Amino acid sequence: MRNTWKPINLHSSEANYHVMAVKYEGRRMAVEISHAMTDGTGFLPYFKSLLYCYLSFKTGLKFNSDGFRLPGDEIPKTETEDPFPGLDLDHTELPIYQKQPTKDFIKFGETLPADARDRSIFYLKLPEDMVMRYCKSNDGSPNVLIASLFSKAARDVDQTSERPFVSIIAIDNKARLGNYDSYRQFAFNGFVDFPKKLNHEPLDRILTMARGQLILQTQPENALQTVKNSRDGFEQMKPLPLAQKAAIGRQVLGSHMATTSISYVKSRSFGPLDEYIEEYYVLGEPSTAGCVSMRYHASFPCWWEHFTT
Repeated sequence: MRNTWKPINLHSSEANYHVMAVKYEGRRMAVEISHAMTDGTGFLPYFKSLLYCYLSFKTGLKFNSDGFRLPGDEIPKTETEDPFPGLDLDHTELPIYQKQPTKDFIKFGETLPADARDRSIFYLKLPEDMVMRYCKSNDGSPNVLIASLFSKAARDVDQTSERPFVSIIAIDNKARLGNYDSYRQFAFNGFVDFPKKLNHEPLDRILTMARGQLILQTQPENALQTVKNSRDGFEQMKPLPLAQKAAIGRQVLGSHMATTSISYVKSRSFGPLDEYIEEYYVLGEPSTAGCVSMRYHASFPCWWEHFTT
């Protein structure tokens, strides 16, 4: 727990080699955590619980605890044991459609050496209610909308390339199979291609085409096949030495599969805490530990004097 807004290098001597840290300053607080530990949606229940406990302490009020994971609560067996007790993964049907990877696509900075690439990070803030209204009116989703806007921006940067713009979109296969617990071991990727000719279409038509590609890849049969392959892969990895497992992990994570990667953290409601939270957002950025780190930010209203430890 640090009284500063400066970021910290996780898994370093500065962080005592921890992979999670909490900080606060004025009316705002944040939790920084390594993406190696969880994903954005998977960490959200913890962050909600943290805010619940803090606001209960700060205000002295007893909030409705429905929808919160609190100290002393029993952890569901579907989160600690078999997440799919009713599924027969050994007799799954093959998906009707399986997208083959696009091998040649736009890669930014590919001709530059690694130390010469622009590593600037830019944050674009869009009101969630506006984004959701637009998506509902135009056959879209937040993931597909952001991927489509990125594809059009990429064409503005590189107007000569004939290669497609390819976006990875994160898919929560556990949710597709009816398990909404927070532990995200079975997240996987959908791939959406944006050929150059698509750039001249209106945005609503691009959204429909992109969402259609994603729907084809997120059928229950696809989710079952992905979960089965994940399980089988973990079983094959078990007898390998740790160094070999780490080498395989680096090879997989280091492979360049698309132009961009899109992952939308569902904010969901904080229920009875909403009136005490002025703003909430999640940031992801590269860390010195070689993995993406995430920061969950919450700001309290202006009438809130200061954060209390």
